[in-house]
Amino acid sequence: MELKGRVALVTGGATGLGREIVAALAARGASIGIGYGRSGAEALQAVVRARQHGVEAEAFPADLSRAGDAERLVNACAEHFRGRLDMLINSAGTTAWIPFAQVKAVDDATWDRILAVNLTAPFACARAASDLLAAQNGAIVNVASLAGLAPRGSSIPYSVSKAALIHLTLCLAAALAPRVRVNAVAPGDIATDWAARTGRPEHPSTRPTLPTAEVVRAVMTLLESDGSTGQVVTLDPQLG
Repeated sequence: MELKGRVALVTGGATGLGREIVAALAARGASIGIGYGRSGAEALQAVVRARQHGVEAEAFPADLSRAGDAERLVNACAEHFRGRLDMLINSAGTTAWIPFAQVKAVDDATWDRILAVNLTAPFACARAASDLLAAQNGAIVNVASLAGLAPRGSSIPYSVSKAALIHLTLCLAAALAPRVRVNAVAPGDIATDWAARTGRPEHPSTRPTLPTAEVVRAVMTLLESDGSTGQVVTLDPQLG
């Protein structure tokens, strides 16, 4: 897929990895809808940064932990871009920093919030966007995690949500073929401020981190590769 002239929606596009995905798409000539939750100022900065590449960009608020907001986000983006959507990048995510052994510390509200943002919202966005994407032979990329492939990561609900997101990717790839390609990236720890923004306890991590640019390159490759669907690209900083 040639990205120039295309329209993308990036959830979680105001901060962290999502912000860099937005910048990379803009540099390749794609217009972008930026979904954001509480990061309004950062979303406006991302819009300004994208427009410097001469593309159209707009920010749309959405609380992806709330039922219905994912669909409203897709509809608002599609309306702004005159009924067109070529790419959906589900980059928004959340977590809670709870050691696995502290099972009783995971209350229902925490579980529901993490699953809503990390799993239900990507499905709801894909469902709402499916006809628009099919009309353009479009693509979806879900941002999963190595925590979805093994019991690791910030908490049990986070690991479970990413495992389910990986399986959702495979299901959607089968369901939406051949008109829509669906892939995922599953990185390890990324060198962004995401951990701090999600309330990570103040202690240094001993695990290596991935450069954000490496993950962005993988996302761009999946968007541009017309033959790829149902793929989960793992990015392990310990193997770099």
